[in-house]
This record gives sequence, C-alpha cells and structure tokens, in this order.
Amino acid sequence: MFKFTYLFTLIILLCPACLPPSPSSLSNAENTTIIRPSADPSCQDPAQNASCVNACNLYESNCPADSACIWLDQLEGEVIAQCIAELPLGNQTQGEACHLAQNYWGDCQTDQICMSLFTESLSCMSICDSKNLSVCGQTPEQSHQGCLLDIFSGFEGVGICAGECDPFENRYELLKGYQNPKCPTEMDCAYQTYALGANQSEKLIGKCQPFSPNLQRERAVCRVMNAQTGESDCAPNLTCTQIEASGPSVCVKICQKDNPLGACSSEYECDTKSHQKAWGTTTIGFCL
Repeated sequence: MFKFTYLFTLIILLCPACLPPSPSSLSNAENTTIIRPSADPSCQDPAQNASCVNACNLYESNCPADSACIWLDQLEGEVIAQCIAELPLGNQTQGEACHLAQNYWGDCQTDQICMSLFTESLSCMSICDSKNLSVCGQTPEQSHQGCLLDIFSGFEGVGICAGECDPFENRYELLKGYQNPKCPTEMDCAYQTYALGANQSEKLIGKCQPFSPNLQRERAVCRVMNAQTGESDCAPNLTCTQIEASGPSVCVKICQKDNPLGACSSEYECDTKSHQKAWGTTTIGFCL
C-alpha cells in the first residue's frame, strides 16, 4: 500500500474584504424564503414559502435593454436568475482584471463573478452549473477550461469556469524547458485541481507559471515547498508523494485513463483509486 503525504485540495484565496456578496442578498426575501422560478411546482404551494420570480437565462442574457439577468439562487444544481433593472453593470469578461462592488459581479458582466482563484489578484470568472457545463470551453481558445463546481457555500451545483491551461499539454523542448501552448513563452502549466467539461468529462485544470530549471523527474526524490497548494520541486505533471510507507517522497506522474496525453509510460499503470476516494473522480490518477 502507498501512503500520500498530502492530496491536492482546492484553495481559493479570498481575503475577507474581497469576498463577493451572496447572490441571494439581491432579493428582498427573508432568510427562510427560497427563490424559485415561477414555473416550479413549489410556487403553487403556499406552505413552501417560496419567493417566485420570472426567471431569465443567465447564459443568454434574454432581458430587456434596461435590465440585466442576475444570479439569485440555485435549484437542483441549476442557476436561478431574474431580470433586474437599474443596477450598476460592468463590461469586463472572463480572465480580465476586475474590482469588487456591492454585488457579485463588480465591474464584470453579470454572468461573471469577480473573485480570486489560486492567486491574490481579482479577475472575472464565468459562472457555470451542473446543468450547463458546456458554457465553459466553448471556443478552441477556451478548450482547456472546465466547470469547477460547489465552491460557493449554500449554492450546490454552481461553480465557475476555471483553468488557464491543460497540464497534459506540457512538452519538454531542448534548451527551452517545459512549454505549454496556452501559456506565454518560458512558462509551463502547473496542475491545480480538476473540473467537469461537457458530458460530465473530467478535466485537469492548471495555471501558467514561470518554468523552473533543475526540476526532478519521475521517481526522483523530491520535497514539497507548499503543503496547501502541493507545490514541489517535481517537473510539471508530477506530484511529490510517498508511495512506500518507509520510503522517501518521490515524483509521481499524474495520469488520466482514455486520454492519450495523460498516459503512463510502459512500466506503470494509471491507478485512480486514491483520487476516486478523495475527489470522486474515475479517470484521473497516478502512474504506479
């Protein structure tokens, strides 16, 4: 049996002053009131104490010119939104820098949330949900993105489109080091966590970072520099972990079944048991 010294966990770096207000705070409902689309059966039952709204589609912004489609709540993992007029609106979009205001979008468009992820800087991030996973990665330039769900307390099934790059696309070039097509020159893609793509497919998501020389290769002894984020001296696509109870930590390759870019070398197999237990994934694992 192998023992992991740590598992990658999702770390969202939000200072208290940078925390966006709850979407539900935009409604006038009491805390015990649930917000539902007017077509929902609970709107026909007074005992449900539902605040019923004429819902709009957050992802299509089908509101009158003087209104914006605003996220209020969720129902069974899908965003509930309503057209609301006379609100301060922004025009920044996915990945662009933003500033917070007394709402969740700041100076972003209202299908975005102004927040920080794996960094202290704020940027606009597209909202997604378990019924609308395909809103992430709609263009070839965004193909590396996935929907990172369940990151907002009380809003199960709602998340953000996350990922700057695909860690499996890292390639080593002689004299240049590791490169990634979605990252600037001399930067590689560091594995952060996983998200869901269209059709519930599991996707690794990563963040561009400057390439560091003298990184350790597969099965080399390694050390962890940041236990919270998993940063180590291993090369990209490798994680520093203990695979033998009495042995040192070594660099182990991250893999994905049925993904040629995430395949293990011939001497190892993609073992998904640890990730399945910790995250519930079925295709992502380590080459063991």
